[in-house]
Parts: sequence; structure tokens; C-alpha cells
Amino acid sequence: MHSIIAYKNGVFKKIGDSEFNSLVRFAIVDFLNPSEADLKAFFDKIGFENSNTNFILNKNDLPCIIHKGDFLHIVFGTPLSKDKQVGTLPLTMVLLKGYIILIHKEPIRVLSNLLDEIQKDTSRLVKLSISNIIYQIMADINDEFISVVDKLGNDIENIEERLVKYHEQSDVKRVYTLRKTLLFFKSVLRRNNNVVSTIIREDTLRQFIKDPGNYSVLYGGINQLISVVDFYREMLTEVMQIYEGALANRLNEIMKYYGAIAALFLWPATLGTLYGQNFMHLPFAAHPYGFYIMLLIMFSSTVIMFIIFKRKKML
Repeated sequence: MHSIIAYKNGVFKKIGDSEFNSLVRFAIVDFLNPSEADLKAFFDKIGFENSNTNFILNKNDLPCIIHKGDFLHIVFGTPLSKDKQVGTLPLTMVLLKGYIILIHKEPIRVLSNLLDEIQKDTSRLVKLSISNIIYQIMADINDEFISVVDKLGNDIENIEERLVKYHEQSDVKRVYTLRKTLLFFKSVLRRNNNVVSTIIREDTLRQFIKDPGNYSVLYGGINQLISVVDFYREMLTEVMQIYEGALANRLNEIMKYYGAIAALFLWPATLGTLYGQNFMHLPFAAHPYGFYIMLLIMFSSTVIMFIIFKRKKML
């Protein structure tokens, strides 16, 4: 599935395959989960070499930027949230002959919104050029990363509160999942930053990205986002430390409680053991009320220890 948005008569407009020809000098072609046959057919139509087609079709999921011959191949990581699962998705951008070719496996909301908007109004673009369109795509993707990371931050704060109060194992598993997600986000964001850095410093890319001025702002924004991701990962580490500390305190309280309960039966058990021995002479053994006296001593000792434990808040 693909759509072609051509720039004709001062506006962007979606056109069909039959209208797409050599007279279209500037177009954005958006491929959603295309087959290799679909891509090869399109590249053949615009006269792209087979060797270059094979290079682009080699699936590279890691963000990178490669200048090869007369085209520029960019892979940029995008956030993906689906069925409450958060991850990343590679967006491939190929720049050649005035075309921007976008290839991705899943729908990317911010990309779809941008393509819809520029067909109505190009004011979001500082200047109508390939450089600014690519910049706006990357900037919107980074804004989406910020939105997703902020939601993860709120999730972390809620988990911290629940974990300390209720000690739910599901929250513990969620913490480990979030740590892995943030670690992967950090890796993708670093690679995205390398892509932007390459655009800024490499003069050989000026035939594709003629005005890299805005990219410095994007570079700084990605760096700040990486710092936020690091902060949230540290928060998760602290959350687990708080959870482990709370769990240890809870275990100590339980052991203290059971220790106090066991101590309450210490005197009755001791006296019962002594009077169970086969000795000839035992205190109160011949007394007519000896049995009841020993019961009273056992009960009194238990009550006294219970009062002491209560005052010391051990029970």
C-alpha cells in the first residue's frame, strides 16, 4: 500500500499511480508495509538502478544515514505504542531525484498527520524544501518520543506509590519491562542523534539537505530527551530499592510478631516441660491445689509478657 503526494501548481496534492510520471518534479511517496515487488516496481518506474534497489531493500532496523551514489538513505527510529505495548519502529527515508520515499511497516501517526497537513497548508514548513520536510518529520517524531516518555514517567510515579503500599508482583514485572523499554529508547535516540549530527557536519550531504540550520535545535532536543530517559531509568532503580527496603521492613515486622507470639508461650512451655520430668520431689507436687497454682503461674507469666510486648509495640 502506498500513496503519492505531488507538489503541483503551488500545492501538495495526492495523486494516483497513473498521474505519476516524469513531469512530477517533486513528490513524497509513502509506503506502508510494502512488498519487495511493490518497491522494485516503483523504483523501476523512476529509473532507479537495481543494485541501489537491492541496497534499500536490505532491511536495516537501526537508525543510520548512508550516502550512496545519487541518493541518500536514512533510517530514523520512531516510537510505537500498540495494545498498551511500547516500542520503536524504523522509518526509512530515501531522497533522490526530487522524491522523498518513506517506507515503514506500521502506521506512524505523526507522519500521517504531517502529510495530511501539508496538503492543506504548508505553513508548518519554515521553507518549502526537502531539507525542511525531512527536518519536520524528524522533529515530529522526536515530539512523539517526548510524549511517550512523559507517559512512561507518569506510569513510573504511579507504580512507585502502588509498589510501596501493596507489593504487587505485577508492578515488579512492570518495572523491569519499563527499564528494558527505556534502555532500548536510549539506544534508538542515540542513533537518531548520530543521524542528525551527520546531517549537520557532513558537507557531502548538501546536495540533499541544503539547509541544515534547524537540525542543531533537533540535535539539542534529542540530547535533552536522552537525559530524561536516563533520569527515569534512575527513578526505576530507586523504586526497586524502595520496594526491596519496604519488603525487608515488612519481613522484619512479621518476624518480630511471630517472635513475640513464640515468647508468650515460653514460660508455660518451660514449666510444663519441668513438671513433666520423673522426679520424686517437685514444688507443689503434693499440694492439693498444686495443679491450679501452676496454671495460674503459667497464665500470669503469659499475661505479663503480653502487656510488656504491647507497651513496646511488638504486638
